[in-house]
Amino acid sequence: MAIETSFISLLFVVLISVSGAASNDGDFRGAVFGVNSKFSGKERSLSLFKAHDNLRHLQILASGVDLPLGGTGRPDAVGLYYAKIGIGTPPKEYYVQVDTGSDIMWINCIQCRECPKRGYHGLELTLYDPEDSFTGKLVTCSQDFCAEINGGAVTGCKANASCLYTETYGDGSYSIGYFVMDVVQYDSVSGDLETKLANGSVIFGCGARQSGNLGSSEDALDGILGFGKSNSSIISQLASSGKVKKMFAHCLDGDNGGGIFAIGHVVQPKVNSTPLIPDQPHYAANLMGIEVGKQFLNISTNTNGSGDKRRTIIDSGTTLAYLPDAIYKPLVNEIVIAQPDLKLHTLHDQYTCFEFSRSVDDGFPPVTFYFENSLSLKVYPHDYLFAFEDYLCFGWQNNGMDSLSSSDTLVLGDLVLSNKLVLYDLENQTIGWTEYNCSSSIKLRDEITGSVHLIGGSGLASSSPRHVANLPRPPLIPSESAARFLQGFSSGELRMDYRMPDNDVEGIDYMADEVDILDFVMDDDEINGDEARFADDNEMVTDTSSAQARRGKDIQGIPWERLNITRESYRQTRLEQYRNYENIPLSGDAVDKKCKQKQKGGNYYEFFHNTRIVKPTILHFQLRNLVWANSKHDVYLMSNYSIMHWSSLSYNLTEILNFSGHVAPTEKHAGSLLEGFTQTQISTLSVKDDFLVAGGFQGELACKRLDKQGVSFCTRTTYDDNAITNAVEIYDSLSGGKHFMASNNDGGVREYDMERFQLMNHFRFPWPVNHSSLSPDRKLIAVVGDHLDALVVDSTNGKTVGSVEGHLDYSFASAWHPDGRIFATGNQDKTCRVWDLRNLSNPVSVLKGNMGAVRSVRFSSNGQFLVVAEPADFVHVYDTNLNYEKRQEIDFFGEISGVSLSPDDESLYIGVWDRTYASLLQYNKRHNYGYLDSFV
Repeated sequence: MAIETSFISLLFVVLISVSGAASNDGDFRGAVFGVNSKFSGKERSLSLFKAHDNLRHLQILASGVDLPLGGTGRPDAVGLYYAKIGIGTPPKEYYVQVDTGSDIMWINCIQCRECPKRGYHGLELTLYDPEDSFTGKLVTCSQDFCAEINGGAVTGCKANASCLYTETYGDGSYSIGYFVMDVVQYDSVSGDLETKLANGSVIFGCGARQSGNLGSSEDALDGILGFGKSNSSIISQLASSGKVKKMFAHCLDGDNGGGIFAIGHVVQPKVNSTPLIPDQPHYAANLMGIEVGKQFLNISTNTNGSGDKRRTIIDSGTTLAYLPDAIYKPLVNEIVIAQPDLKLHTLHDQYTCFEFSRSVDDGFPPVTFYFENSLSLKVYPHDYLFAFEDYLCFGWQNNGMDSLSSSDTLVLGDLVLSNKLVLYDLENQTIGWTEYNCSSSIKLRDEITGSVHLIGGSGLASSSPRHVANLPRPPLIPSESAARFLQGFSSGELRMDYRMPDNDVEGIDYMADEVDILDFVMDDDEINGDEARFADDNEMVTDTSSAQARRGKDIQGIPWERLNITRESYRQTRLEQYRNYENIPLSGDAVDKKCKQKQKGGNYYEFFHNTRIVKPTILHFQLRNLVWANSKHDVYLMSNYSIMHWSSLSYNLTEILNFSGHVAPTEKHAGSLLEGFTQTQISTLSVKDDFLVAGGFQGELACKRLDKQGVSFCTRTTYDDNAITNAVEIYDSLSGGKHFMASNNDGGVREYDMERFQLMNHFRFPWPVNHSSLSPDRKLIAVVGDHLDALVVDSTNGKTVGSVEGHLDYSFASAWHPDGRIFATGNQDKTCRVWDLRNLSNPVSVLKGNMGAVRSVRFSSNGQFLVVAEPADFVHVYDTNLNYEKRQEIDFFGEISGVSLSPDDESLYIGVWDRTYASLLQYNKRHNYGYLDSFV
């Protein structure tokens, strides 16, 4: 199993054409990069936002705008969004900040000794080396680009000499480098909600030297991707071929995070515009008036009131809104007039705050900005007010300008731009916006063909339509097209979103970028208070009980009745459009032609409860063994960096282990790493009785006794680069003790004694082992991995005693029937195959899934049922007593983090990962006395 990274987040679609750019068909009509934003998923923090803006403004906005906001202006704090892009041939991955306030794209290069090796939240950074790329070329000082950057011919330019650049920052730090040209990879838009791999040549800066302490910053990234106005920006370069309109747009979903960032001609929605102020380094327009409620403010720039325009910078990288003192004070005063008893406080010498317990939208007026050409921009109280400590504070900030020469400038950031589609038209030198549901889709015109393409709020598949027009925004949940994205960014768009919370960032690094499940927005007044529960972060969530489901409520709480598509229609669309990830091309298609699905109609487990306070997550898109039930009411699962325990009996959610920091053993055992681990990325999990084992991306193993505090044992199975722990299984040994078996990407299967935590056996295989399971009599091991065949090996010496052929791709799941003769394997060819040791030449049954790979298989403890989980949407329960010919199909929407039967087979738990509808589904076994409905 390859270890590769990708991002999930707010959609960034680039509809462009570049002469000489390579693509799958010689032309490209769209490009996509994955972008994250700094603050997604975090509680709105005024101090955090202000700190970001302080660091940004001195560098990015200081040119021609004397904003005395402080800060260093260093590149590690420039942008609100960052992206991962591919550069070079063969491509390597780089993390860059996407910014409308910067012009030059630059990347730290191999000559830079001071450049950081790790950046934001431990992201591993890469130094670009032109000599490692077949397509990398130096830009000489005699080329037109260099002359334009320097404002004319370079003095003293010699033949073949490099074109140099210097960037100096507000704290005196600087970056020096040279320009190169190389290929940048993206996904091109090839049709309605479709993409394909493409690339284009771009000139960018190669950072060779940095001064100061730039290399020590925890927020550092590989460089900057500039979308500024100059001809050196990436948008200008990509448009220079004449095949694309020099336009781009963004629509930021302020309620949920996410939205759309697109280059191209937006034809829907229609956007009114206002002229950009000419000869300005930033995107600025003339403000004509400000209305607070129904009262207009005097915004004159002169004491005699003759100045009727204010220069206003529209900056997507600023979080708040910065107003001159002459506007800030009357604006705040007019807002608070509506509440005469309000007492204002100044916190930390900079925030104007007050106490207020009622609805802010009912208690305070909206603020409307009016620009030339009758373009208006309305900001609502819930956007401009922030909770801070025990107060509400204004997001409006006083920039402290007093001089008449500069007091006409405002800077409007994300506070006023969210939930609006903002269009930058550099061809006509205008900027415009309209209020819009950033969760929905927009339409862009393909300038090559003239056709119009539908672009969704997030998540397009590679060469696959994804969403229906006007559907609410899908959530940021990866699915199975990882390879296209991971191998050249061909399975999604350039996605943008706020940076994930501290404990979420690493959780997305190894996921595919595609999304497929609806992410619906439910208004607070439409939530039944009796059904609501509150998570630790006070986010309202709504559970669904069996009684509510019987009365017609969707088991996941999705409000289909308020959508413009039925559940049945969306299910059919998803079945038609879902793209399964395959290591062997067309393996799933071959299965579709040869295999038929088993008969539906079984009804073995019935829906009992959907718990939304539980938030399962997935770290690697191919590893889905992250949910375990060790009793009917006790479930253990991964949620970001934490292993959580959920009791369906007491409705308590408890953190068992947190791997975001330092984890070290509290017991001493031979071979244990007493220093422990830091920020461990948990890829797999196993729980049985009172024992828990977690496996990590670097071969880590952490063992815990659930009846004791702390961690009992920590070790690294290997220090090989290809060390990821793919699966762990705990079992009772023949002697009565507990053992566990770990399957690793280095081709090893290792057996450990859990009493003394000693390595008992280590078997090696010629390919990565994705899963292994021990037979009930403890004599045989089923081994599956990056190979078409599955092996049956002797548990004492690891020698192969049999193999099975038939799968068309790699397998990631295995399980034994309690009788010890039957075992099952789950494969990326979309089948689970059941085998009998007495005749391994042919499978007992081939069980075909609906959409994707079989990621998990479980036999019930009595052997009556086989549970088979796809990567998303479907779990199948087969009746073994009917020769697997009849199945129950459990149908929902979302990525599956894991499935688990309780030891007594009474409960079936399914972890669903989704940003909006993440939950734990509980199904209970049907009995003849099933009229009893507990907890209802």
